[in-house]
Amino acid sequence: IAAVQVLVEQQPDGFPEVLEGKSLEVTVCSPIGDPLPWDKPISIRVLDDGSIWVKMPTPKVISAVNPQDVSDALNIPMLALQTDLPVQVVGCVGRHILVPLRSRMSMVLDPSFDAISEVCRKYDAEGFHLFSLDAMAGGAVHTRN
Repeated sequence: IAAVQVLVEQQPDGFPEVLEGKSLEVTVCSPIGDPLPWDKPISIRVLDDGSIWVKMPTPKVISAVNPQDVSDALNIPMLALQTDLPVQVVGCVGRHILVPLRSRMSMVLDPSFDAISEVCRKYDAEGFHLFSLDAMAGGAVHTRN
C-alpha cells in the first residue's frame, strides 16, 4: 500500500498518471521469482478526496513456517507467539511470513536482520508481517512489518 502512495505522489516516468477521481490497473511482479502467488492485476482508485483504494487478489497460503525459525530471528521467546494461529507464508501481492503474536507488546523488538533474511530465503518470502489480536487493546488488530 505504501508503494501505491509513492506512485500517486511521485508519478514516476513511464508510469500512467494517477490522479484524484481516476482508476488504474497495474500488474505487479515479485522480486523473488516464479510462480507468482497471484494472477490478476491490482486495481488502484484515487477518490476526489485524495483517499486511495486498492483492490488486490485474494491471499493464498503458500506454506507453513517453523515457529522456532521466526522466534530465533526476532529474538523473542516462543511463548510470545500466538500458538493457536499458524506461522505461514501467505501470498497476495508479494509473499510474507505472517507471524501471530500474543500481545502487541511483543512487537517491541531487537531482531537479527541477518537471521530474518535467512528465514525469508529459506521460505521464499519477502519479509515478515507481525500481527496481534491483543484483547487488552479492545480486540483491535495491531500490525508491524
